[in-house]
Formats: sequence, structure tokens, C-alpha cells
Amino acid sequence: HLLGVLPALAMPSLRCATAYLTMFGVGTMAAMSLFTAAVGELSVRMGESLDRPDIPAKLTVISSAFAVAIGIVWTARALVSTPWQSALATVGASLGRRFSFAF
Repeated sequence: HLLGVLPALAMPSLRCATAYLTMFGVGTMAAMSLFTAAVGELSVRMGESLDRPDIPAKLTVISSAFAVAIGIVWTARALVSTPWQSALATVGASLGRRFSFAF
């Protein structure tokens, strides 16, 4: 999301930034929709060609379970790894040098 918002901060006006962010959102939604439609169509065709109508449903369950697992892993990593601690340590060290005390 940083790559979506960062260029908007450099825009010359609020109108330009709003137009950029709007089109970024529209383009993102269109790309996700096209990708989902393509995967859905391919899974239905695969099920028809293999004479297994249950394949799209099974692929849906498998991909959903994978997405939930990835979400759990990313959430756990975010909770365990706290980048703000290193930022605070850096600020604390610079304050310690400036004011002659250490954190």
C-alpha cells in the first residue's frame, strides 16, 4: 500500500492526488477481478475436461485454507517482530548521546 500512497504525496495538488488514488483503486480492483474470473473459468473447465464436477469446490476449499494459513503466519510474524522497538532503541541511543544518559 505504500507504493500506492507514496506517489500521491508528491502530486502537485489534492485533485491530482485524489485522481491518482482513485484510479489506483479502480485498477487494483479490475486486476483482482480479472484474475479471479480467469482462475474460476480455468477450474470449471478443468473439472469438465476431467469429468469431475467437484474440482472447483475442492480447489476453493484448498485455496481458502491456504489463504487463512498465510494470514495466520503473517499475523503471528507481525506480532512477534516489532520493528518499532528497534526504532525506539535508535532514538533512545541518539538521545542518550545528546543528553548523556542511556536507555
